[in-house]
Amino acid sequence: MQVSGILLIAFGLVVSLIGGLDLIFAAFKKNIFWGFGCVSFIPLSFVWEFLNLNDLWWLGCVFSAFVMYVFAFFNWKESKRAFFMFFGGFVLMILGKFMCETGGYLSESMATIMW
Repeated sequence: MQVSGILLIAFGLVVSLIGGLDLIFAAFKKNIFWGFGCVSFIPLSFVWEFLNLNDLWWLGCVFSAFVMYVFAFFNWKESKRAFFMFFGGFVLMILGKFMCETGGYLSESMATIMW
């Protein structure tokens, strides 16, 4: 039952990684400062993991990509596909995590979010 959740997490990780790398390449093409800004916040997610903040693990993922979000906002025409891949992979990982916690049934975990 939890295998489907683990596969969803792995697929979301790959999709998010491809989208993030595409955003970084687009940022370096636009300006070297945009590129270094996008790359410089990536280590924050590793620091967040080493602090062992298990309940708040998603905050490190969201805030470590803040410069990427700003770049995508200001350069939407060039970066919308990469942004949707990056953010969509993150959503898939969240859904996979809920599937693993509920034994593979996504509807139960969504019901706990709603209530």
